[in-house]
Amino acid sequence: MDSFRTALRYEPDNEIIRLVSENMAIREYPMDAPLRAEFAAYVVEQAELFADGYLYSKALSFYQRALRLTPFDVSLRLAYAELHQTLGHTATYLQELAVITNSGGGTPELDRRISIYENTLSESVAFQWDIDQFTLSKSQTSIAVFLAADSAALTYPLAERSLLESVARNLQSLERLDVRQSGVSLDFANAFAEARSQNVQFFILLRFADTRRTFALDATVYVGRTGVPVTSISVARVGPNRVIDALEAFSRRIDGLFPLQTTIIRRRGARVVIDAGVRDGINEGAQLAVLAPEAIMTEAGAIGFSYNAESVLGTITVTRLDDLISEGILSVDGLLDAVVVGDTAVLPGESIVERSSGTLYPLLYDRVRALR
Repeated sequence: MDSFRTALRYEPDNEIIRLVSENMAIREYPMDAPLRAEFAAYVVEQAELFADGYLYSKALSFYQRALRLTPFDVSLRLAYAELHQTLGHTATYLQELAVITNSGGGTPELDRRISIYENTLSESVAFQWDIDQFTLSKSQTSIAVFLAADSAALTYPLAERSLLESVARNLQSLERLDVRQSGVSLDFANAFAEARSQNVQFFILLRFADTRRTFALDATVYVGRTGVPVTSISVARVGPNRVIDALEAFSRRIDGLFPLQTTIIRRRGARVVIDAGVRDGINEGAQLAVLAPEAIMTEAGAIGFSYNAESVLGTITVTRLDDLISEGILSVDGLLDAVVVGDTAVLPGESIVERSSGTLYPLLYDRVRALR
């Protein structure tokens, strides 16, 4: 660590050395270590620059990175909360203020803000349904990430593991992804075997390439249970923030690949609540098809899901939104209402496809497709 700190004094903008240092600090040092605060200060400075330039997505990412280093820094968490307020995530803002107060950092001013925003959110979905939306166990897509054995050597030897750790951590911070495994220098056969043992839906073989001015990631995404490649992703960035920019862009590309599945978590008559909201990209007026969880099947050779048209139990029309949950009106075709809490609600589209039943997909074929 002394060597890394010395290198950063001479070259403070060296992203790879800084990322390796931060990961080592998170892994090896206690959360209140001054060293972690030292590294976080640099990250916060970058976050503030991005926020001042209205690059809110980047700023949010840098604040999250700093909070991983110093999770109990009150001023840092407050700045992170205020950025969420700027983005319109009012419930998240209130939640972060509550975290500060509960950890002993409360002040009369914070108490006043909490009181104001609790009153403001008294008509929200979460308040009226008495749901703590920030502790819900959400529907997630399970993935594993591996560095390919034939990946080119980096400028800094042995940095691959730390960069892969950063990739996995970025992906794990996405609420709809469950990163169960990561490993360095595996060929396809070993990666496939690891993915099968973890029972993940998809796995990724990743390659890094860096020069003095560029940094690139190339990845192939495979279906976990079949090993079939379904898409390739290439990201390259240049400039002073090329490594962080490339890692962030890769995370956004991966997050956008997988279709959104939501779950009905509450029901009162025709009114239901699903576990997705503004931060998940749900819009007011959106219509979701409701199915039993077992009716959704992962496509054998594609990033997507399909379901039998006859399996649809009803339709939810979203009427009110919260940060992480939404309320909607359930409509059921016919006289039979079989919808229960725990059922799946999906947005039909290119990656979640309704297919017709009958001779094209006979019952035996459906059962074979559903085999794990």
